[in-house]
Amino acid sequence: MRVREVSASSVAPAWVYAVAERLPRNHQRRGTRNATGCRCSYYAHERADRYGAVRPGGGRSIPLEPYGTPPATLSSPVGKYPWAETERAFAAIAGHATGSEVDGISLEYTNPWTGGPVLPTTSCRVQRLVPGFRGAARRHTTATILHVVRGEGRTVINGEEFAWTDKDIFVVPSWTSYQHIVDSSSDAVLFAYSNEPVVKALGLYREEL
Repeated sequence: MRVREVSASSVAPAWVYAVAERLPRNHQRRGTRNATGCRCSYYAHERADRYGAVRPGGGRSIPLEPYGTPPATLSSPVGKYPWAETERAFAAIAGHATGSEVDGISLEYTNPWTGGPVLPTTSCRVQRLVPGFRGAARRHTTATILHVVRGEGRTVINGEEFAWTDKDIFVVPSWTSYQHIVDSSSDAVLFAYSNEPVVKALGLYREEL
């Protein structure tokens, strides 16, 4: 699967209602170009009573709340994470970050109220693989969906090689060995989200190099 470009990442917490227009999970968008969303649900069926009442105000990328206000839910109050902020974060650590031997330089989108993942059930991360990167092979008990923001490379999944380039999407299943490789002279950036919070909460997380 391939999409055209990334300008921001957004999240839709459980028990939240929004106006539907084209996108999955009842997202709203404006403009003439098509948009693509990817949805992962832990429910077999959708029911209308899972949604709360509509509240005016629209989304906010940098919310301000009265001091001492307790979080209304366990999900992040930030509904939109602009890509420009992600690029600035990478630029700020470019000179001294070494990253991991498996996933390169990796940043996680967090809930500012808790410091944890953006959703109680979903971890969202972005990783930069430098030119010539050859990651160590690893497997873990979480399932991960990866979107290629830019660059090209290949990932060996359970012994089978998959080449990828700009805007491709691929999946690493649970407890399946994977290894990222970048042969080009340019870096590659991957956006990844997984069910890691659920697996860890159940005490089922394991990983193996």
